[in-house]
Amino acid sequence: MPVHVDRFKSSAIFEQLKVNAIYEIHVKNQKGKEQVWTLDFKNDGTVNADKGTAKPDIIINLSDDTFVDLAKGKIKGK
Repeated sequence: MPVHVDRFKSSAIFEQLKVNAIYEIHVKNQKGKEQVWTLDFKNDGTVNADKGTAKPDIIINLSDDTFVDLAKGKIKGK
């Protein structure tokens, strides 16, 4: 399944992320629709635009705009 999902600015960022764990990232756009990306760099190094089969090490929930601002360094996570 491709990583890019229409109408989510966050989509482009997932193609560039590098992590050493399984992350499940839930992004909600301005219309309230949620998209989940799974970054599995613990087992097979994949990024998918859906929930993975392996249990995530961390689950992150945030808005589309917040994720983009975080990735661009405009804001910092706490």
